[in-house]
Amino acid sequence: MLSKKIAIIAGEPSGDIMGADLIHELKYLHNNIEIFGVGGKELSKLGLKSIFPIDRVSYIGPWDIIKNVNTIRKLIKITVETIIRSKPDILVIIDCPEFSHRVAKRVRRNSPEIPIVNYVSPTIWAWRQSRATKMSSYIDHVLSILPFEPELYQKLNGPMCTYVGNPLSERIVKYMKTLSKTNNSKTIDLVLMAGSRKSEVSRLLAPSIDGINRLNKKYDNLVVKILTFEHFHDLIIKNLSKASFNYEIITQEREKYRNIINSDLAIVASGSATLELAIAKLPMVVIYKTNIIFSIFRFFIKTHSIVLPNIIHGSNIITELFQLKCNGFAIANVLQSIIENDNVREYQVKMHNEVREKIFSNDKSGQHEGAKIIYDYLK
Repeated sequence: MLSKKIAIIAGEPSGDIMGADLIHELKYLHNNIEIFGVGGKELSKLGLKSIFPIDRVSYIGPWDIIKNVNTIRKLIKITVETIIRSKPDILVIIDCPEFSHRVAKRVRRNSPEIPIVNYVSPTIWAWRQSRATKMSSYIDHVLSILPFEPELYQKLNGPMCTYVGNPLSERIVKYMKTLSKTNNSKTIDLVLMAGSRKSEVSRLLAPSIDGINRLNKKYDNLVVKILTFEHFHDLIIKNLSKASFNYEIITQEREKYRNIINSDLAIVASGSATLELAIAKLPMVVIYKTNIIFSIFRFFIKTHSIVLPNIIHGSNIITELFQLKCNGFAIANVLQSIIENDNVREYQVKMHNEVREKIFSNDKSGQHEGAKIIYDYLK
């Protein structure tokens, strides 16, 4: 079987996980695959030849471009030149659209013969819907992980879009089947997930810690688990100097999921993790804080919420605290209502079940369906 070369750009930890699952599945269809590009430890385990470490781009959010424009331009240039020189059979971009889409545009302009597949759509349903139409010029296929996206791409004259299932949701379901639920009824087990970008973690730790400190004064049986990535460990330790509660920092994937399954409630940054917690039926408060520019652009957002379970369900089933509302007092109040009010807690769990039904309505496996589409481009 002839060797196939795949360029892959996975600029965030969640993208690294999804990319690794995708490549692992693809190797069942074509066992002679060489991969290079940008990714983390999961893709490295499968033989990724890295252009540079993932943490060079994992911090890049919509508003980080302006602050780091020269650095980002250099990284884009290096990545594009490497891809063009290496002549891959396909380019797969995952997440981190502020970086990966700029790479894709330049690759299409310089090497139009290379097929480009986008795994995980940008949030066109929230804002800047015009991106969908523009993507038609440089993206051949979007592999969607949210069931409502293909119809939107068709409406907006975007590239071909196929819903392939949600791999992160599938991952937690797998762990729910293999890890037993053993939470202690004598403790209140709280999970904190402060984001996958450095800028998110830096902004969200302070209000989260303040909120947990306030909660800790009311409940002396509070147990806090901070679920994060290894490269954020030192940053988190530095910010925990004002913590009045006992905590454990967990970076190992299996232990993360064990704690999600066995916890009572969560504080979580807006993003894909909210969907994982909803699948696990874990009551939560969703938080987010970014620079002042976001407060202005918030008025242009097209959806009633930017929390994924809320969007999928069609109503605000989870409390979201953004910008000024993201403060310790508000966080503690929402968590206290979850702890003390059975109706609040049971309502979230019931609604999470409905979200889960919508996500798994077509019995598709994200990595399997996605791998089949990419394999067709390799033939």
